[in-house]
Amino acid sequence: MSLELDYGEDVFCDLQEAGCFLRRQNPKLGGRFTKAAQETFAYLSAHPHLGRPRPEFDVEGMRSWAVKGFRRYLIFYVPTDTRLRVLRVLEGSRDLSAEFSQ
Repeated sequence: MSLELDYGEDVFCDLQEAGCFLRRQNPKLGGRFTKAAQETFAYLSAHPHLGRPRPEFDVEGMRSWAVKGFRRYLIFYVPTDTRLRVLRVLEGSRDLSAEFSQ
């Protein structure tokens, strides 16, 4: 049984920013990224504890998992008993500590 997906307020901006960046490199990449992210969200909702625990960030229970086919982009999420709360989708070389301390 899959958990209900719940998106944080920054997720759609993250997806749009990444999609635009990738689209500039190759017009087809932006659309493929968005589709891959959606597929990965669905996969994680069915397998919420697969991701790497991220105790270095001060968000209880947070985990991360790469977007399928776009390993540089990480999905940060918190699974609960009934929901998968997607917090951010970020390129992994960014200053992640700064992103989560805001």
